[in-house]
Amino acid sequence: MNKRIKLVLVSLMIILAAFSFLGCKKDEPKVYTDSKAIESSKLLKDYETSKLPKDYTREMAEKKGDVVFGGFSDTINKDKFINFLNNLKSKKKDKVRITGITTEGGAIITDLISDGKTITLVQDTTRDGFGIKGIRQYTASEIDCDETLYYAVVSGERFDLGIRK
Repeated sequence: MNKRIKLVLVSLMIILAAFSFLGCKKDEPKVYTDSKAIESSKLLKDYETSKLPKDYTREMAEKKGDVVFGGFSDTINKDKFINFLNNLKSKKKDKVRITGITTEGGAIITDLISDGKTITLVQDTTRDGFGIKGIRQYTASEIDCDETLYYAVVSGERFDLGIRK
């Protein structure tokens, strides 16, 4: 190989290495990977979302007052989520239900429950056409956001809530 090609390849490798370190925060949680979070979760056999219809639609969720995202519209009832965050900061008891509508039209229902001290996250994926079906309970250490999305931190990993900032 000629020296010019070697120089270009080495330069590209250095540039790529530099970009991989830029913008990383030490304390930023890992992206949710189903590992630690699943291990620390509790599988629930019966939960209040079991009483909802199997074809729980966007319209039904909106009518019940859920925070709804997915499909081709903006987040609906986002003010309820922001109110939950404010109550969380004030250590007040509160609960909010988030319903995400998948591309195929299935509902993934997530309840965030705060007793003023602890954040419990219950996610029902039984209406999702793909993926693992079940109702799981997690304990979140905090709810945070990056430049675009809100997420819960569960066992040190990022658990995206699907709500845009």
